[in-house]
Amino acid sequence: MTRIILYIAQSIDGYIAGPDGGVGWLDEFNNGQEDYGYKEN
Repeated sequence: MTRIILYIAQSIDGYIAGPDGGVGWLDEFNNGQEDYGYKEN
């Protein structure tokens, strides 16, 4: 059986990307010091 792990970010109003399809709004959260549990899996 294949194991799939999906990590996805969503804004508080339920959007994944901006109107132009970009995800630049996530840049402020990418400080390189947190892995938010990604390495556990």
